[in-house]
Amino acid sequence: KYRPRLQNGAIDLMEQAILYCTEHYGPRTGFTQDEPFKIVQLTGFLFGGFANYNISGMGESYFSDNNLQDPEKGASSAEVLAHEIIHQWWGLGATLADPDDPDWSDEGITVYTTYRLMRKLMGQEYAQTHYVDQWQRAMQNQRDNFYLRNPEYLRLLPERYQNDIQASVNASNWYDGNALMIYTAAQRLGEDKLDAIWSQLYLEGGAELPPYITLGDFLSACGLQEGEVSRG
Repeated sequence: KYRPRLQNGAIDLMEQAILYCTEHYGPRTGFTQDEPFKIVQLTGFLFGGFANYNISGMGESYFSDNNLQDPEKGASSAEVLAHEIIHQWWGLGATLADPDDPDWSDEGITVYTTYRLMRKLMGQEYAQTHYVDQWQRAMQNQRDNFYLRNPEYLRLLPERYQNDIQASVNASNWYDGNALMIYTAAQRLGEDKLDAIWSQLYLEGGAELPPYITLGDFLSACGLQEGEVSRG
Protein backbone atom coordinates (compact mmCIF):
# COMPACT_ATOMS: atom_id res chain seq x y z
CA LYS A 1 0.00 0.00 0.00
CA TYR A 2 2.73 2.47 0.91
CA ARG A 3 5.41 1.31 -1.51
CA PRO A 4 4.96 4.27 -3.91
CA ARG A 5 5.55 6.65 -1.00
CA LEU A 6 8.87 4.98 -0.24
CA GLN A 7 10.22 5.19 -3.80
CA ASN A 8 11.31 8.82 -3.55
CA GLY A 9 14.51 8.09 -1.66
CA ALA A 10 12.76 7.59 1.68
CA ILE A 11 14.43 4.25 2.47
CA ASP A 12 17.90 5.61 1.74
CA LEU A 13 17.22 8.77 3.74
CA MET A 14 15.99 6.76 6.73
CA GLU A 15 19.20 4.73 6.57
CA GLN A 16 21.20 7.97 6.44
CA ALA A 17 19.30 9.21 9.50
CA ILE A 18 20.26 6.07 11.43
CA LEU A 19 23.93 6.46 10.49
CA TYR A 20 23.94 10.17 11.32
CA CYS A 21 22.40 9.72 14.77
CA THR A 22 24.65 6.76 15.58
CA GLU A 23 27.76 8.76 14.65
CA HIS A 24 26.75 12.00 16.38
CA TYR A 25 24.85 10.83 19.46
CA GLY A 26 25.55 7.16 20.06
CA PRO A 27 24.13 3.75 19.14
CA ARG A 28 20.58 2.57 19.65
CA THR A 29 20.52 -0.70 21.58
CA GLY A 30 19.53 -3.66 19.45
CA PHE A 31 20.66 -2.56 15.98
CA THR A 32 22.97 -5.42 14.91
CA GLN A 33 23.86 -7.16 11.67
CA ASP A 34 21.97 -10.26 12.77
CA GLU A 35 18.98 -8.23 13.97
CA PRO A 36 18.79 -5.17 11.70
CA PHE A 37 16.46 -2.25 12.23
CA LYS A 38 12.85 -3.05 11.34
CA ILE A 39 9.79 -0.83 10.99
CA VAL A 40 6.47 -2.40 11.94
CA GLN A 41 3.28 -0.59 10.98
CA LEU A 42 0.63 -0.53 13.69
CA THR A 43 -3.09 0.01 13.46
CA GLY A 44 -4.29 3.59 13.47
CA PHE A 45 -6.30 2.78 16.62
CA LEU A 46 -3.05 2.78 18.63
CA PHE A 47 -1.66 6.27 19.24
CA GLY A 48 1.98 7.06 18.46
CA GLY A 49 4.64 4.37 18.28
CA PHE A 50 7.18 2.41 20.25
CA ALA A 51 10.78 1.25 20.15
CA ASN A 52 12.01 -2.08 21.44
CA TYR A 53 15.53 -3.21 20.58
CA ASN A 54 15.67 -3.35 16.76
CA ILE A 55 11.97 -2.75 16.13
CA SER A 56 10.28 0.60 15.64
CA GLY A 57 6.49 0.50 15.65
CA MET A 58 4.72 3.27 13.75
CA GLY A 59 0.99 3.82 13.53
CA GLU A 60 -0.74 4.24 10.18
CA SER A 61 -0.86 7.99 10.79
CA TYR A 62 2.92 8.18 10.28
CA PHE A 63 2.36 7.31 6.61
CA SER A 64 -0.73 9.46 6.12
CA ASP A 65 -0.82 12.36 3.68
CA ASN A 66 -1.32 14.73 6.60
CA ASN A 67 1.89 13.59 8.31
CA LEU A 68 4.03 13.14 5.20
CA GLN A 69 3.17 16.66 4.05
CA ASP A 70 3.80 18.32 7.43
CA PRO A 71 6.29 21.17 6.75
CA GLU A 72 7.14 21.35 10.46
CA LYS A 73 8.86 17.95 10.14
CA GLY A 74 10.57 18.24 6.76
CA ALA A 75 10.39 19.54 3.22
CA SER A 76 9.37 16.20 1.67
CA SER A 77 7.70 12.94 2.68
CA ALA A 78 11.13 11.26 2.77
CA GLU A 79 12.39 13.89 5.21
CA VAL A 80 9.32 13.47 7.40
CA LEU A 81 10.02 9.73 7.63
CA ALA A 82 13.66 10.51 8.47
CA HIS A 83 12.31 12.79 11.21
CA GLU A 84 10.26 9.90 12.59
CA ILE A 85 13.34 7.63 12.57
CA ILE A 86 15.33 10.28 14.45
CA HIS A 87 12.70 9.98 17.18
CA GLN A 88 14.26 6.56 17.87
CA TRP A 89 17.02 8.60 19.51
CA TRP A 90 15.07 11.63 20.71
CA GLY A 91 11.79 10.61 22.24
CA LEU A 92 12.43 6.90 22.60
CA GLY A 93 16.15 6.54 23.34
CA ALA A 94 16.20 9.73 25.42
CA THR A 95 13.31 11.99 26.38
CA LEU A 96 13.21 15.76 26.76
CA ALA A 97 10.71 17.15 29.28
CA ASP A 98 10.57 20.05 31.70
CA PRO A 99 7.71 20.68 34.18
CA ASP A 100 8.68 24.36 34.28
CA ASP A 101 8.56 24.69 30.48
CA PRO A 102 5.87 22.51 28.85
CA ASP A 103 7.01 23.57 25.37
CA TRP A 104 10.42 21.92 25.84
CA SER A 105 10.08 18.60 23.99
CA ASP A 106 11.79 16.04 21.79
CA GLU A 107 10.55 17.75 18.64
CA GLY A 108 13.13 20.54 18.75
CA ILE A 109 16.24 18.34 18.75
CA THR A 110 14.58 16.00 16.25
CA VAL A 111 13.87 18.86 13.83
CA TYR A 112 17.36 20.29 14.39
CA THR A 113 18.93 16.89 13.68
CA THR A 114 16.87 16.57 10.49
CA TYR A 115 18.18 19.99 9.46
CA ARG A 116 21.79 18.95 10.07
CA LEU A 117 21.25 15.71 8.13
CA MET A 118 19.71 17.51 5.16
CA ARG A 119 22.43 20.15 5.17
CA LYS A 120 24.99 17.37 4.96
CA LEU A 121 23.15 15.71 2.06
CA MET A 122 21.67 18.69 0.19
CA GLY A 123 23.88 21.63 1.09
CA GLN A 124 23.66 24.82 3.12
CA GLU A 125 21.27 26.73 0.83
CA TYR A 126 18.68 23.94 0.83
CA ALA A 127 18.83 23.50 4.60
CA GLN A 128 18.68 27.24 5.23
CA THR A 129 15.62 27.66 2.98
CA HIS A 130 13.63 24.65 4.15
CA TYR A 131 14.54 24.68 7.82
CA VAL A 132 16.14 27.74 9.43
CA ASP A 133 14.17 30.28 7.38
CA GLN A 134 10.96 28.38 8.12
CA TRP A 135 11.66 28.34 11.86
CA GLN A 136 12.21 32.08 11.82
CA ARG A 137 9.05 32.74 9.78
CA ALA A 138 6.95 30.59 12.11
CA MET A 139 8.12 32.44 15.20
CA GLN A 140 7.71 35.82 13.49
CA ASN A 141 4.16 34.85 12.54
CA GLN A 142 3.51 34.01 16.16
CA ARG A 143 4.80 37.40 17.27
CA ASP A 144 2.64 39.11 14.63
CA ASN A 145 -0.55 37.23 15.51
CA PHE A 146 -3.26 39.75 16.37
CA TYR A 147 -4.92 37.64 19.04
CA LEU A 148 -1.65 36.81 20.78
CA ARG A 149 -0.78 40.50 20.86
CA ASN A 150 -4.27 41.35 22.09
CA PRO A 151 -5.37 38.58 24.48
CA GLU A 152 -8.48 40.52 25.47
CA TYR A 153 -9.83 39.78 21.98
CA LEU A 154 -8.65 36.18 22.11
CA ARG A 155 -10.85 35.64 25.16
CA LEU A 156 -13.88 36.86 23.16
CA LEU A 157 -13.51 34.09 20.57
CA PRO A 158 -15.49 30.85 20.82
CA GLU A 159 -13.55 28.22 22.73
CA ARG A 160 -13.01 26.18 19.57
CA TYR A 161 -11.08 29.01 17.93
CA GLN A 162 -9.14 29.78 21.07
CA ASN A 163 -8.04 26.14 21.12
CA ASP A 164 -7.02 26.29 17.45
CA ILE A 165 -4.81 29.30 18.10
CA GLN A 166 -3.27 27.69 21.18
CA ALA A 167 -2.58 24.48 19.24
CA SER A 168 -0.80 26.52 16.55
CA VAL A 169 1.29 28.26 19.21
CA ASN A 170 2.23 24.94 20.80
CA ALA A 171 3.26 23.44 17.45
CA SER A 172 5.41 26.46 16.59
CA ASN A 173 7.15 26.33 19.96
CA TRP A 174 7.69 22.56 19.90
CA TYR A 175 9.05 22.33 16.37
CA ASP A 176 10.29 25.73 15.24
CA GLY A 177 11.03 27.54 18.48
CA ASN A 178 12.95 24.71 20.15
CA ALA A 179 14.89 23.99 16.96
CA LEU A 180 15.77 27.68 16.68
CA MET A 181 16.92 27.70 20.30
CA ILE A 182 19.24 24.75 19.65
CA TYR A 183 20.43 26.29 16.37
CA THR A 184 21.30 29.53 18.20
CA ALA A 185 23.24 27.57 20.82
CA ALA A 186 25.18 25.88 17.99
CA GLN A 187 26.08 29.28 16.56
CA ARG A 188 27.42 30.39 19.92
CA LEU A 189 29.27 27.24 20.96
CA GLY A 190 30.15 25.65 17.64
CA GLU A 191 28.42 22.63 16.16
CA ASP A 192 31.05 20.08 17.16
CA LYS A 193 30.91 21.14 20.80
CA LEU A 194 27.11 21.11 20.78
CA ASP A 195 27.06 17.65 19.19
CA ALA A 196 29.30 16.39 22.00
CA ILE A 197 26.93 17.92 24.57
CA TRP A 198 23.89 16.25 23.02
CA SER A 199 25.76 12.95 22.82
CA GLN A 200 26.56 13.12 26.54
CA LEU A 201 22.96 14.01 27.39
CA TYR A 202 21.70 11.18 25.19
CA LEU A 203 24.00 8.59 26.76
CA GLU A 204 23.80 9.75 30.40
CA GLY A 205 20.39 11.45 30.67
CA GLY A 206 19.59 14.62 32.55
CA ALA A 207 20.43 15.55 36.15
CA GLU A 208 17.51 17.74 37.19
CA LEU A 209 14.74 15.24 36.50
CA PRO A 210 16.53 11.98 35.62
CA PRO A 211 16.42 10.40 33.19
CA TYR A 212 14.53 13.21 31.42
CA ILE A 213 16.60 15.97 29.84
CA THR A 214 15.24 19.32 30.98
CA LEU A 215 15.82 22.72 29.44
CA GLY A 216 17.93 23.47 32.50
CA ASP A 217 20.08 20.40 31.80
CA PHE A 218 20.63 21.60 28.24
CA LEU A 219 21.48 25.17 29.23
CA SER A 220 23.78 24.01 32.04
CA ALA A 221 25.66 21.62 29.73
CA CYS A 222 26.10 24.49 27.25
CA GLY A 223 27.26 26.92 29.95
CA LEU A 224 24.32 29.21 29.12
CA GLN A 225 21.88 31.09 31.32
CA GLU A 226 18.12 31.14 30.85
CA GLY A 227 17.27 33.78 28.26
CA GLU A 228 20.63 33.67 26.44
CA VAL A 229 18.99 31.54 23.76
CA SER A 230 15.28 31.87 23.00
CA ARG A 231 12.56 30.53 20.73
CA GLY A 232 12.06 33.89 19.10
